[in-house]
Amino acid sequence: MNSIKTLTLLTTLLCATLSAQNIIFNEDFETGGLGSMTQSFQSGNLNWITNCTGRNGGAICPINGNVTASFFNASYTNFQTSLSTPVLNLSEGNHILKFKHLQRSWNNDINILTVSISTNSGNTWSTVANYTNAINNMVEENIDLSNFNPSSQTVIRFIATNRYGYSILLDDIIVETQNGTEADTTAPTAPTLSSTSNTETTVNLSWTGATDNIAVTGYRVYRDGVLLGAVNNGNATGTQITGLTAATSYQFTVRAFDAAGNLSLESNTITVTTDGTAADTTAPTAPTLSSTSNTE
Repeated sequence: MNSIKTLTLLTTLLCATLSAQNIIFNEDFETGGLGSMTQSFQSGNLNWITNCTGRNGGAICPINGNVTASFFNASYTNFQTSLSTPVLNLSEGNHILKFKHLQRSWNNDINILTVSISTNSGNTWSTVANYTNAINNMVEENIDLSNFNPSSQTVIRFIATNRYGYSILLDDIIVETQNGTEADTTAPTAPTLSSTSNTETTVNLSWTGATDNIAVTGYRVYRDGVLLGAVNNGNATGTQITGLTAATSYQFTVRAFDAAGNLSLESNTITVTTDGTAADTTAPTAPTLSSTSNTE
């Protein structure tokens, strides 16, 4: 389950970097974890990570901002792991895929990055590009997707294959329409919010997924009208709120957002009271003093 700490305000939200541009999808990994990308193990179980702790061969990391996705293992084990976008509606207009990456050679061994596309929600795939040679410095790719006949069920996938090379670094994945095509201005529908359980210090929220004309990429969570942060996963259906006070009532709402920064209307408001007994803050009454006897 995704988790939001109530004392942490996540200010780097996906929509903050997007304005009225022709951007359909944007993932820069700055909001934590793999963002709205879905990881899948094709062979073995080596994770993509979002830090620069792998061996980068002297390459600048992160590529941009504070975070870059990285794939590395110091072996010849045939690990293969993919990162996929949500299902995107690319049925209208011409679209460009952009991303930044590099992969340096380690003693002539080079990891491989393969980009593929599906137009039927991931049932079948076509190769868009295959990077098998060393890329010593960051390169920004701009790939025209029109040759692949994208549809309303398009998914783009990045597969990393381990070959004992230095880290594959991947960042700033963008799908945008070419100039002349209208920007996405349609907001997602509002989710419906409920609470499934709670303790003295936590509340588990659950919502029915919002819908969007292209794709929902995440949800903002509010407590008592104040933004707590964002769940940067369009497929998420809940989160846990932590750090609460026992026997205290809170009000929660949720709003969905898409890659273009469009926000849904607020969900319904729910009121949840944490478990426990309220703290005793009432002082005893003052005693009355008297004297019953005395001597010399």
